Amino acid sequence: MPAVKQLLSVAGEGGGIDLVQEENGAGRFRVVMLDHTPTFLDEVEGGPPSRRDSGWLATWEEAIEFFGQWPWPMLLPRYVAPAYVDRVLAAIPEALKRKNLPELRYPAERWLRVCGKAEK
Repeated sequence: MPAVKQLLSVAGEGGGIDLVQEENGAGRFRVVMLDHTPTFLDEVEGGPPSRRDSGWLATWEEAIEFFGQWPWPMLLPRYVAPAYVDRVLAAIPEALKRKNLPELRYPAERWLRVCGKAEK
C-alpha cells in the first residue's frame, strides 16, 4: 500500500475502522476495518482478525459512504484529522439518519471533543 495519512479513526468492541488518504497527491481514499473479536472467541486456538478493505476510492463521498456500513457515529472516536473536522462533523447527522439511529448527546460530545470543538 502506498504511504497514507489517517483522516478518521473509530474504535468498537474488539476492533476499529480507519479512513485514510493516499499521501502522494492522488487523493484516493481507503477504508479499513479490523476486528479482533475472532481472536478472543476461541481462547485455545484463536482465529485470525477479520478485515474488510474498501480498496481505493476516488472521492471523499465514496469513502464516507463505505464507512457508513457501520454505525460509526455511535462508536468511540479516536482521531479526526484537523483538515477533515468539518467534513466529519457534517457527515455524522447523515450517517445517523441513514442507519435510523437517534442523535444522542453523549456521542456528540465525544465527537466534538476529539474534533477540538468542545465548549470549554
